[in-house]
Amino acid sequence: MSYKNNHFSKYHVLRIRLRKNLDSGDLIVAPGVDGPFYAKLVEKAGFDNVYMTGFGSAANILGVPDVGLLTMSEMVTNVKKYLYGREYPSNS
Repeated sequence: MSYKNNHFSKYHVLRIRLRKNLDSGDLIVAPGVDGPFYAKLVEKAGFDNVYMTGFGSAANILGVPDVGLLTMSEMVTNVKKYLYGREYPSNS
C-alpha cells in the first residue's frame, strides 16, 4: 500500500480502514500487545487490528502494573511508537 511518503495520507487511510471495520458490524479481532515490537509481530501474523493495553503499556514502559502512573501524554507517545512501525489501525 503506497502512502506517497506522507504521514497524513497514511494515517487518514488507516482511520478510514478502522472506521469501515467498525461500521461493518462484524467481529473485530485485535490481539492485545504491550509494545511496538509485538504489534509488528501481530501485523506479520496477518491481523488487521491491534489493541494497546494500559496494563501492557505500564509494564513495558515502567516495569510495574497499571495503577494509574502513566500520564495521558505518555500513552499518546506510546501510541505514536506503535503507529510509526505499523500498517494497520489502532483502537487507541
